[in-house]
Amino acid sequence: MKINALLGLLLLFSMGMDAQIPDLKGYKRLDESLYVKRAEKGRGKRIRKGDYIYLRTQLFTAGDSLVFDSGNFHDGPVEIRLKHESSSPLEKGLLALRGGDSAVIFFPATRMYDSIVPDFVKPGLWMKYRVRVYRALDSLTRSEEQRTRRKKQLRIEDSVIVSFTKQHGMHSPFRTPSGVIIQWHEHGRGIVPEAGDYIALHYRGKLLSGEVFDDSYSRREPFRYVVGEQRLIAGWEEAISYLAEGDSATVFIPSPLAYGENGSGWTIPPDAILVFDMKILETSNAAYQLGRDTLAIRKFIRQHGRHAKVFDNGVALIMEKEGTGPVLEAGALVTLQMRARLLSGQVVEDHWDQPLLFRLNTGHLLPGLEFALAGMRVGSEAEILLPSGLAYGPAGQGRVPSDAVLIYEIKILESR
Repeated sequence: MKINALLGLLLLFSMGMDAQIPDLKGYKRLDESLYVKRAEKGRGKRIRKGDYIYLRTQLFTAGDSLVFDSGNFHDGPVEIRLKHESSSPLEKGLLALRGGDSAVIFFPATRMYDSIVPDFVKPGLWMKYRVRVYRALDSLTRSEEQRTRRKKQLRIEDSVIVSFTKQHGMHSPFRTPSGVIIQWHEHGRGIVPEAGDYIALHYRGKLLSGEVFDDSYSRREPFRYVVGEQRLIAGWEEAISYLAEGDSATVFIPSPLAYGENGSGWTIPPDAILVFDMKILETSNAAYQLGRDTLAIRKFIRQHGRHAKVFDNGVALIMEKEGTGPVLEAGALVTLQMRARLLSGQVVEDHWDQPLLFRLNTGHLLPGLEFALAGMRVGSEAEILLPSGLAYGPAGQGRVPSDAVLIYEIKILESR
């Protein structure tokens, strides 16, 4: 259990008052400066490394000044998992206990810090945890319990959602294999996104009570992301895989496919069914978009009578002047003049008068630029055409609109 900013502040004010060596009579010594006493002996599982522990913790100074109480932040026990390489005094102390135990763990305050100890932590200052261990589970038992609970919770919440849809006049809702329920209000004619596609949508997230916890409409900005990156809750990802561009729908996500028994922050309580009103504004299929961009790039090259090398990823290189200096290699520190424009000719980025200094292949440039520059020589002058997927994609940026092909005029000045 890591010390946080609040805990550090409380320690700052409390430590000076109680700098005293505790009476360790009746304590079992675990190592050179860690002591534990079981005040109440339980009959549960002996705690091992890798176990999941459900407990309440209170942190005190040696003089019994309360610094932290997990009960102030959680209605029930806190779940922690003991690392296989436990270093904190709490985790090492727990290894001497079993489920059902109540205990006190004494240790020097310096052991709460991994490396640098703050100046306000005085030498000789002791702290103590009072812990109540409700349960200890190995990972296999916990997984089995979670599967059982998940199935039960899904059954319960499915009935709740079905009853809700009937009461609100929603007809023929669709249920996905995992248990997400979708009620379409409008069917679009666009494509259904696949993993790797870009999507833009508006949504309003609510609890079943109607309380709104998130709303892209109020931000006046659609939510854009890449489908299948697993950055969002499982129920959202599954629902999106059924919604085509232009669709408008209400999506009901059971808690096991959302934030589960823990909830999220102050806005989403434990075991909360989430309701999302979604409007899919745009879906950009990566392969389809690359095809469109490649056609646009080849058309530009033909219309302007240019000679170019077009790579399989859609990047096109028009070499104006072959340099004679060193070849650019990954990690090289490169100085570059650069100007970007759209196919229409509008300049959207200009670093010609103030050259850029960057390290190649470290993510400082767009992926398409990094690709094209690799292997070029200092002194080279060229135009590089980037398909949108290797530029700013469907999100765009600043003066760059969604799904825009970019033309970069570049001159490599130096590499070291």
